Amino acid sequence: MKLSINYLIILSAFLFISCEGAQGPTGPEGSGSFIASSVPANPQPPDDGQLYNIDLFDYKILLSWSIHTNYNENVRFDIYFGDTVPSPLVVENVTTPYVLVDPPVDSSSIVWQVVVKIDEHQSMPGPLWRFDWR
Repeated sequence: MKLSINYLIILSAFLFISCEGAQGPTGPEGSGSFIASSVPANPQPPDDGQLYNIDLFDYKILLSWSIHTNYNENVRFDIYFGDTVPSPLVVENVTTPYVLVDPPVDSSSIVWQVVVKIDEHQSMPGPLWRFDWR
């Protein structure tokens, strides 16, 4: 009897863990689903961080993030970047988890967001990340 109860507990835990994240946000048409880990994470520059303008030469800002998904070969990213919410789309259909963008002209608080796209019907907006450009 003790073995049966342990077996049921382990089976219940396995089913709970395997179902966790099975339903996630869906695309605009409501088709398909993402696993929970499809949300972009670990932004660089860090959320609520600061980046300093050195003014020595023209350069670009490297934005990067991490992503874990089962759809690696089909994943594309749209990057929104600016000093307003919503920020304008600056790069579309990037296939790498990083991108170079032009720095802002003036010092400001920058907001950026990555939208993960599996196909034209499935997308997952990431969180809004901010950093100060000085």
